[in-house]
Amino acid sequence: MQRHLDWLRQAENDLDWADHSLAGGFYSQVCFIGQQSAEKALKGYCLFKGFDTVRTHSLYRIIKERAQRK
Repeated sequence: MQRHLDWLRQAENDLDWADHSLAGGFYSQVCFIGQQSAEKALKGYCLFKGFDTVRTHSLYRIIKERAQRK
């Protein structure tokens, strides 16, 4: 099972959504969707590297926990 690829595909979909939102002038939504895309890509990376779960929405905490588990 390659769950990390599911996360990466969703991150790409979010970036497409952000592009459309940017073109429409929905700037605050672009910021939100950009954060969501980064979070999903980072979670996909963590799964790829062997972490089975990541239970936070904080990019900082995901990176911090990843660094502590090396």
